Amino acid sequence: MDTAFGNLTSHPAAFIVVMLYGVGWYVFKPKTFDWHAIATLIVWTMTLFIQRADRRDTLAVHAKLDELLKAGQNARTE
Repeated sequence: MDTAFGNLTSHPAAFIVVMLYGVGWYVFKPKTFDWHAIATLIVWTMTLFIQRADRRDTLAVHAKLDELLKAGQNARTE
């Protein structure tokens, strides 16, 4: 299942958004930017990595299924 939100979060620009959020946090609220903030940014980044890998896996499976459907003479597409 491919969703618009999944596409956005797996896009490389999502990593830039997280980095900009971290820089903005550090600039505007430096007193609250402690190890909890760093852990939060790491969790968000790891979530993006996982979603990106999941999307790549899904696209690879779909590509393989498409090839199998093209190769099979009696393959149904429904």
